[in-house]
Amino acid sequence: MWRVVLATAAILFAAHARADERTTDSTQQPSRLPAIDPYPVATAPTPEPVHPPATSGLPTPDSPPLPLLAEHYAVESTWYLKADYFHWNERSDGADFVNEDGVLWTLGYARRAGGERFRGELFAGDMNYDGLAQFDDGSVEPLSSTTGYFGLRGEYEWLFESQRWQRIEYVAGVGTRFWIRDLPNSLTAEGDPIIGYQETWWTIYPYLGLETKRSLSGVVESYGSARVGLTAITLEHATVNDVMLYPKLGLTTQWEAGIRGPSMYLSACAELMTWEESAVVRGWRQPMSSLLTLGIKTGISF
Repeated sequence: MWRVVLATAAILFAAHARADERTTDSTQQPSRLPAIDPYPVATAPTPEPVHPPATSGLPTPDSPPLPLLAEHYAVESTWYLKADYFHWNERSDGADFVNEDGVLWTLGYARRAGGERFRGELFAGDMNYDGLAQFDDGSVEPLSSTTGYFGLRGEYEWLFESQRWQRIEYVAGVGTRFWIRDLPNSLTAEGDPIIGYQETWWTIYPYLGLETKRSLSGVVESYGSARVGLTAITLEHATVNDVMLYPKLGLTTQWEAGIRGPSMYLSACAELMTWEESAVVRGWRQPMSSLLTLGIKTGISF
């Protein structure tokens, strides 16, 4: 009997020892599943290092803004028509020698691409001539006649804008103007015949200016421009005696003001060009001369 009891006790003791081993193993061995944080905290990713941009040659916040070439403007083309009151004057020895007045018609085309602009013009008109006719012996007589004008003009401009004044653009340009003065055969007030001739003029003029604009509504704005320059180089050829003259340096200035919409504009404009008296060449000289125009201009842009 005691052997049965002893065997039963040994079996129970062995079973109890195995249960303790399973408990100890499960306590000491780590779990294969990752621990889950019930309250996760979001963290921002560590930013990659960024090298600061080079600042050599660029203005600092404390430095004044620099004029910038206006390259952000889109390409724009414009055809325009201009009607001017035209006045030509020549003065000799402090008195008027020639006055011419009339209407000068101009057809023009302008094209702007970024900070550059090109302008070309074709102009013509017949003017009333009121002056003096000079004879070979030096005598003069009053003369009323007509003078025909025909010519071309071309200009090339660079436009700059300032960050300080957003509505202002600065202009630097150079232009050339070529025209013919056609003085036909005529008669003086005394009935003496006058032989006509032609003068061919060509001048080159650099200039500086500015342009401004102001919005009047969502699509309409007012604008204005002004510039001043020099008639730096001028050549004049007269068919009478085939003489070449060189009127001396003078001034040129131009103004314009108007309103414009998305495709059309209307403006008033004025221009003045002057030349000092030329040197005497083979007994001929060009008196001090000036050209003045006052007119209106309208055009269409696209």
